[in-house]
Amino acid sequence: LIRSNFLTNYESYDKKHKDARYFIKIGAWHAGKTNTSVGLSDVGALTQEIAKIENTNSTTVAVEKAFYNGKDYRDTFPAFRNFAKKDQWTIIELKKLREGLMANKFQIMAHPDYQELKENIMGYDLALIPPSDEKPSNNM
Repeated sequence: LIRSNFLTNYESYDKKHKDARYFIKIGAWHAGKTNTSVGLSDVGALTQEIAKIENTNSTTVAVEKAFYNGKDYRDTFPAFRNFAKKDQWTIIELKKLREGLMANKFQIMAHPDYQELKENIMGYDLALIPPSDEKPSNNM
């Protein structure tokens, strides 16, 4: 249903705005480029398909908090949280990891949550981890 609604709105808008660029914000459950746990491809896969047809690019980003309400979650899955810094943004290029994984340059089967780790690497191009949310400052 989400794919269908997205595609209907995209096609309607695209007819009027041929050179438009799109930013789509959607929850991680529907944003990945791989199939969902029930075997269906979702909006992230659809945007990849559209980009391929339109001969353009699509980048899928997974946003994960490592710090929230003063608590440190770096020791919980996904493993990428271990790279987070409390005072700066962290960006991990999963596309490069995916290319290395597919070329058998490394394996992740030894990781205790390797299936989830593999789904993240295969489903997203970037992992984005914001800094701690403690004492937020106004950006204006």
